[in-house]
Amino acid sequence: MQETEEVVYPRLVQGLVDQGYHGRAQDLSAPEAREDKDTLGRSVRLMTKVLPAVAKLISGVPLTSLPGGYVLHPYFEQEGVQKILDDVKAFSVWIGLKFTLDQPVLVAIVDAENHSADEQVDIAAAFDRAILQMLDYSATMGGLTLGKFKIGGVKMSSTGILLYTFFDPSAAVHFGSSTQSRCKIMHFWKKTNVVPWVIDVVANEVKGHSGLPLILPQLLNKEKLARSIAAS
Repeated sequence: MQETEEVVYPRLVQGLVDQGYHGRAQDLSAPEAREDKDTLGRSVRLMTKVLPAVAKLISGVPLTSLPGGYVLHPYFEQEGVQKILDDVKAFSVWIGLKFTLDQPVLVAIVDAENHSADEQVDIAAAFDRAILQMLDYSATMGGLTLGKFKIGGVKMSSTGILLYTFFDPSAAVHFGSSTQSRCKIMHFWKKTNVVPWVIDVVANEVKGHSGLPLILPQLLNKEKLARSIAAS
């Protein structure tokens, strides 16, 4: 039986919700944005607490007193984040957000077959602008925090994943061979990434991008997502 958009997209959205993504900024409070619900986030944050103690034992100097100490200073403001999400809605079926180690990850579902190759690339460029804007709400490591203002420190990352969704397998293959690479955008020094993934609905496959950056399963698990769109 051929799957329809009305059936597949709600499944896909639910699959993203099950992996911790929220469709609205108001669904996340500042404390919730800082709460690590996956093992990756909890493990790394534990290390940020352990390393200062280890450094003090070795050198006698607390690491937090050194430049770039291992202290994360996040900032989350619902209204500003929601405006960015609303901008992404203009070219996506659904946009989801979560934070890992106080760093934003956005996932957008794109109805790819209704766009030409050039339009698919333009969508990646528009998404890139949103990901750059999300840096305002990413953590800063080290430095000083005075209310909402951060002085010094190192700004952390912002990541976006575009799910180009196809109901025609040949269109999915064509995108993967000719357009997908044009939709990957990286800003090395700013630590932002836009990565294009391909969803082949007929094959129940989610195909990631090639090369860097690595998207760990804790950020988005391709196998779980593929199972979510499969027929019940």
